[in-house]
Amino acid sequence: MTRYIPSIFILFAVLYFPFVYYGQLSMSASFMRADASSGIVNYIGSILNISALVYLSNGKYLNTVIFKKIIVRFICVWFLLVLANSIINASDLGRVFKDFNYGTLWVSHFVVYYALARNGRLNAPFMVPVFILLLLLAICMTGMAFNALMISKGGLRAASFNAVYFVICLLPWVFLIDRKWLKLAIIFIAVIAVLFSQKRTAILALVLQMGVYLLAYFNSKKGVISKIIVIGTLSCCLIYLFQYVNDSYLDGGITSRFEGTENDDMGGRAIIWPILLSKYEDSSTFYKLFGHGCESFLSDGGIHLTAHNDYLETLYDYGLINLIVLLFIVAYFLLNIRHVFKYSIQYGIAYSASLIAFMSLTMSSHLLFIHPCSVVFVTSMLGYVLGKIERKRVIL
Repeated sequence: MTRYIPSIFILFAVLYFPFVYYGQLSMSASFMRADASSGIVNYIGSILNISALVYLSNGKYLNTVIFKKIIVRFICVWFLLVLANSIINASDLGRVFKDFNYGTLWVSHFVVYYALARNGRLNAPFMVPVFILLLLLAICMTGMAFNALMISKGGLRAASFNAVYFVICLLPWVFLIDRKWLKLAIIFIAVIAVLFSQKRTAILALVLQMGVYLLAYFNSKKGVISKIIVIGTLSCCLIYLFQYVNDSYLDGGITSRFEGTENDDMGGRAIIWPILLSKYEDSSTFYKLFGHGCESFLSDGGIHLTAHNDYLETLYDYGLINLIVLLFIVAYFLLNIRHVFKYSIQYGIAYSASLIAFMSLTMSSHLLFIHPCSVVFVTSMLGYVLGKIERKRVIL
């Protein structure tokens, strides 16, 4: 076991706390009077990304064995494509740097944690407490943002409460806690925060994460009666908690949000996606292949909204070639689920919960490029788990 904490993780851990704090403020700037927070997030994100790239540039850490992994090579292709896209489409040098940072922050974190774990330089006992503290900070900030929203809007409807995505992205780290009751206590608090957010995507992701946890627990324990009792009790508690929060505090807000999905065109997505595809069809072959540039649809779409789908956003902003690379990276993550569970049930749950967060949020929001600050905690988990298993020579 590693006897020291790598300096790169110490630096990351120090930066993560203001990153989460100002990241959630930036997602709630419209009702928390925190307009300057976005610039601070960009600054911290740049330091994180530069630090990651400097660390990886040292051949001692990104060695030949790691570089030969096909996932790392595809990520290197992603880096080059995003860099080229940023240089071609950005209006000035500062914008080049920002676009490159936004497009690569999530993958640089994956490779750093993959390399750390693969080289045996970082273990869960050092990392988990940091991420749990970050989760608790995210929960507290979610509560503050919800309170500010209630005051500013004069009601309980929270249609655009993206700050809660930090909770969803950090929650998988809880599953690496060995103490069961501490794990359940933190999950209970996180569930309350997600329910109060009334974000449909976040609630669905949470339900799937809890489903994986309960299913894995059922399959890993002996004694059918005891498993049924435990899972039944936890399920009843979650259902009661949902109903209590929904009826007593939110005046039916959660169920109203889901019931209104069809009437509001899936939060406007049914209107946005055809517009994006139409704009893409009207583009030249060059732009179809290599994209229009970071956040281009936000300005070109005529509705001043993102695609609310990172795959469509990638298609328009970064082009078909980048989308193919992204789909390969995602497919690689998905194909290794079975291998992770083969290695460890506990790590399998954490890995699957991270993938659920990644897939849910990228398919219905703007996680990778517009608000890349929360997704780094998902890709950190994916990189760490795959690197740890690669050390045992069992993954693809």
